Amino acid sequence: MIDFDTYIKMGEPGGKERAEAWKTAIDIVATSQKGLSMTDM
Repeated sequence: MIDFDTYIKMGEPGGKERAEAWKTAIDIVATSQKGLSMTDM
């Protein structure tokens, strides 16, 4: 994981990178709501 200073220097991620990050986050929330762990997948 990058630190905040590195993030500021790099700037905002592009649209594709942002979309991939959102999809990952949504999948993690959906998995946790189903009571599964990542090792069950």
